[in-house]
Amino acid sequence: MPKHSGAAKHTVVFMLGGISTHWKQTVAYFFSGNSTDGPVLCYVVMEIIVLCSGIGLNVLAVTSDMGSANTAMCKTLRIVCGQEKCIPSFTHPSAPEKAV
Repeated sequence: MPKHSGAAKHTVVFMLGGISTHWKQTVAYFFSGNSTDGPVLCYVVMEIIVLCSGIGLNVLAVTSDMGSANTAMCKTLRIVCGQEKCIPSFTHPSAPEKAV
């Protein structure tokens, strides 16, 4: 995993999948230690979105479980969902007029 060191104990996998067609493809995977840094996940997700945009794939959504690193990634992306306010998207890195 970028900016991580030490013995690998976990794998972080990034996949793409179709919304209107049935397909999925692993596009990246990293080995990490006991913890993964949320801002690093944010960087990787943004890079994947930019690369997808460069080959004509339109990323419409990002999903994850609610692990602590993924929650930290959401905070880095300023994604908030609570009783007082809900901001469920972030600015597309390749097209600022779009949201993901």
